[in-house]
Amino acid sequence: MMEEDVNYIGAVSHNTIDNYINLNKTELEKTKDRLDELLFEDKTPLKCGNLNHLNLNWFSKASLLKEELTDEEKTKKINELITHFKYNTSGSPRKYIDNTIEFFNRNYENKKILL
Repeated sequence: MMEEDVNYIGAVSHNTIDNYINLNKTELEKTKDRLDELLFEDKTPLKCGNLNHLNLNWFSKASLLKEELTDEEKTKKINELITHFKYNTSGSPRKYIDNTIEFFNRNYENKKILL
């Protein structure tokens, strides 16, 4: 079960999603732009290490983000939202927060996360 392996605040797709996308490439090509907004692949923080997986781009859907904000303002807001959790955690749970911040910033800079 993937939810037990994830070591950041996020949603990682199960291998059955990868398989579905692979088997239906032709049909899904029509919705590629939409899929790219929702999913991205990168080294994902798991308890067993960083492994390539598809991830849900929940960052762009953060409820406090408004359309009229610039990407820079949205990025700052997302970092603030995630960092806020640090004030309520310590020890090993804080690793989830640190991993999430690092994961978001790396993937935003590499243009895998679209806001």
